[in-house]
Amino acid sequence: HRLPGILAAGGGAIVVRGLRSGVGHACGGKRTLDVRWETARPALSVRTEAEPPTARPGEAVTQKAIVTNSGDVPLTGIVVELGAGACRRPVDRLDPGLNVAVSCEGVTTPPDGRLIARAHGRSPDGEDVSADAAGRIRLLPPPRAAVALEIGDIRPDPGARSAEVPVKVRNTSPVVLDRVVVSGEPPACRREFGRLM
Repeated sequence: HRLPGILAAGGGAIVVRGLRSGVGHACGGKRTLDVRWETARPALSVRTEAEPPTARPGEAVTQKAIVTNSGDVPLTGIVVELGAGACRRPVDRLDPGLNVAVSCEGVTTPPDGRLIARAHGRSPDGEDVSADAAGRIRLLPPPRAAVALEIGDIRPDPGARSAEVPVKVRNTSPVVLDRVVVSGEPPACRREFGRLM
């Protein structure tokens, strides 16, 4: 900003004409005034979370982030990186004190459940401004494998000491089971299944 009657400026001091009082000393009929300039403080802040907040490793979630201009100058060219950088969301301009919400669907839940969000942009002076945030997905325990055996009506074999015992095997878990074996007595009752969905 230019002051009325300014004569010279430099080195943190401004020389002005017609000033009756102020901090400084007389110099050739003029006064020098020490001036402090408020420097711009560009800053970004970001926070992130997942929807749903719980998942198993490898499952897809929607990662959300709130980016705030926490400085005192407008910021432009902002890019928000989600999903370990695989998802980028641009924001043209963000004025001081304002925030914007961005999201990315299909983000893979990492093994440790940790989410990272990064935002970076530029101040009017071309200064790079950035911020990072970490969130966490509450990890669900891995699914447990389980099978159910249902024994049907036993049909005795006429004239023999044996009987046919029908057994139905069901996969009652959300995971695919491989190489399922049902054994019994006598050993001839053993049955193998390649895969149970």
